[in-house]
Amino acid sequence: PNVLPTLAEVDAMIERITVPRARVAAVLMRGTGLRITQVAHVRGDDFDVEAGTLLLRRGKSRREKALMRTVAVPTWLVPTLEELGAMRDGFLIRHQDRYGGVYEEVMPSPRNLAAHFKRAWERAEKEEVVRAGIWKPGNRKKASTTHALRAVYQATLEEAGVRDGVIDWLVGHSGRSTRATSYTKPSLEQMRAAVAHIPA
Repeated sequence: PNVLPTLAEVDAMIERITVPRARVAAVLMRGTGLRITQVAHVRGDDFDVEAGTLLLRRGKSRREKALMRTVAVPTWLVPTLEELGAMRDGFLIRHQDRYGGVYEEVMPSPRNLAAHFKRAWERAEKEEVVRAGIWKPGNRKKASTTHALRAVYQATLEEAGVRDGVIDWLVGHSGRSTRATSYTKPSLEQMRAAVAHIPA
């Protein structure tokens, strides 16, 4: 079995990200378990703050893109993004440099964000606040620090006893049965109860 990072190690990595948009992406991934490509295209108006939900316009598969999934988000997520200065009109993760300069064009590439994650993890390793290489799962040929946040999110929900169908919907996995794939979608109440297990 793979050894996952702890939430404390993930937080230590996030603290060491210096580029604003990359830090916003990391916080969003930690709170939602989304893929980096999805997070890079989240817009501020995709959040329904009153309902505590996020509309996902992008997905990995054609089916997931067509679903336009709505997922619940932890209650702490939007206030945290506001503290980071990220909740503005247009794209949530705006193109900013490390000095706070803002550019209006769309963020150039999710890969650029991933590079910031890796450098932050390497800094945390040198400071001995995270374990070396723990974000590299043994069952993946291509490993990324961004996937570690997604894996920790899922593991946290599993440990809390959230049922598989709810986790699959939240993270965008295919259902594990014909019934789950074709007919079932968890209720908003079920999703809210699940994401409440993700600590701020």
